Amino acid sequence: MTFQHQTLAALCALAFAGTAQADFVGDIAPGNFTTATSGSYGGATPNVGSAVFTPSTLTLTGGDDSLGCNGGMQADATSPCQVQTVANLHGTVSFDYLYHTDDASGPAYDLFNVLLDGVAPGVTITDPGAGSGDQSGHRSYYVNASFGWLLNCTDCTGGSANVTISNLTFVPEPGSVALVLGAIGALALSRRSAAR
Repeated sequence: MTFQHQTLAALCALAFAGTAQADFVGDIAPGNFTTATSGSYGGATPNVGSAVFTPSTLTLTGGDDSLGCNGGMQADATSPCQVQTVANLHGTVSFDYLYHTDDASGPAYDLFNVLLDGVAPGVTITDPGAGSGDQSGHRSYYVNASFGWLLNCTDCTGGSANVTISNLTFVPEPGSVALVLGAIGALALSRRSAAR
């Protein structure tokens, strides 16, 4: 392979691979996420779920109230009482999670989901059928427009849940067409220089 071909290959590789970001900095900094709670408890008190960022983690805590969620349905990911945080991203997102619920009925009653490109209720991450209130794992997703996490307390009684996100990485999808055109231009210039 000639130097020009090596140069073109390297530039094309750059065009199709963005710079990886990690631990809630850059595109995945806390300020780029929008956090919202929705729903209310039986006494019309707003859902008090929360999202707390540190430099390397995000902890979502679901709501819980003796009166339950207004309109909430047990173990239903479409229940209105939830906390979510979302960022506009285009690329690959990877993360570890550590989930715990105090709900005696188990994880089916406090669902942890990811939101891919704004589609709700998203993909359930925790295993609702598992007997254990503690779960953990690693996930990776490609998104075109947005990515986020959602913790739904469904009926919002019996104990709250929390999930901690860590080891977050994001590889953005760059403007590859512009970079490829730049690579072709660089190759053309290098060929002209070599021909002289």
